[in-house]
Amino acid sequence: FQSFDQSNFAARLMAMAKPVYNAVTTHMDSKNALIFVPSRRQAQLTAIDLMTYHDSRGGVPFVDNVTKDELVQAAASIKEPALQQVIEAGIGFVHAGMLQSDWQTVTALYNDGKIKILVVPAELCWKVRCV
Repeated sequence: FQSFDQSNFAARLMAMAKPVYNAVTTHMDSKNALIFVPSRRQAQLTAIDLMTYHDSRGGVPFVDNVTKDELVQAAASIKEPALQQVIEAGIGFVHAGMLQSDWQTVTALYNDGKIKILVVPAELCWKVRCV
């Protein structure tokens, strides 16, 4: 258990990013990770933070059963620029305002095990179908 004493909401969420990364890398093994966040904006920011922490440590992308070329091709089919970046690192995010084609691509990559981390706003917890 870890607590955060920041009273400002944004500062508290920023303080939680590194512990989330550490928890994911510690407990993930060969399984996928699903991370719930409070808002759609936070889904994007958390995915970018996870990618940044992972890149700073020189880690290989969070991928399995997929080549780098397949991820680049999948990222090229996505319209949202921030999502294109994180997909290549094996991380995805979804939110209610994204294009249906982007949603389907990201959830298919996650369900197929091609990306290992999916960040989702909490209000979509019943909409995301993960196997």
